[in-house]
Amino acid sequence: HQDVSDKRRTKIERLLTTIQYLLPKKLDKLSMTQLDKIKQTLSTMPRRNIHKYKVLSLSKLVKMEVPEEDRMSGETINDHLKTLNSLLKFAYERDYLSKPYAVSMIKKTTSGRDERVALDVDIIRDAIATAKTARLADCFTLLYLTGLRPSEVYKCKITEVEDVQCFDLRDKTLQLKSKASHRLIPVHHCIRDPEQMLENYKSMSSQYINRQFKSTNHALLN
Repeated sequence: HQDVSDKRRTKIERLLTTIQYLLPKKLDKLSMTQLDKIKQTLSTMPRRNIHKYKVLSLSKLVKMEVPEEDRMSGETINDHLKTLNSLLKFAYERDYLSKPYAVSMIKKTTSGRDERVALDVDIIRDAIATAKTARLADCFTLLYLTGLRPSEVYKCKITEVEDVQCFDLRDKTLQLKSKASHRLIPVHHCIRDPEQMLENYKSMSSQYINRQFKSTNHALLN
């Protein structure tokens, strides 16, 4: 659909690829036992944002013994299960299945926020202090003092509201994570030149900035 962002479309395609691989080739032979097995397989699969799993095929991933800490979060598993249910509904409505099937979601004991590991403030400050260049230090500082998502940095501008400089994301035409993401963020008093800081960040890709932070972070921890 034209209203679906490229990022969302890519995610849906990735979910469908996994689900279609796990489903039997002949849907008319489908059973709840097979669906339960798919659900179990999903619960033991790794997060694909971990480098060592990115290059592996699905055939290898489903057979691996994945450490608990590397497995997909409950939220991601349920995203796969929702996609599976949508596909099952589609197949039933078009007579590819003789009866309707639905797989229950897994119960999450923690929220997506709880599943994330927060960085220690001292590590962030050390990363800023030991950044390779002043521009990278600006990039780390910008994210640290604003709470902006990397994707949001490229979309925001500087606005003055009642004599207070702010990072402005109020434009409703911007594609952001949620309605609450359209907001104003007052410029921290430690930031002397927010326009230049934004320009420094936008001159580099977020992937490069992320790699540099991880590299600095790794050096600090070893």
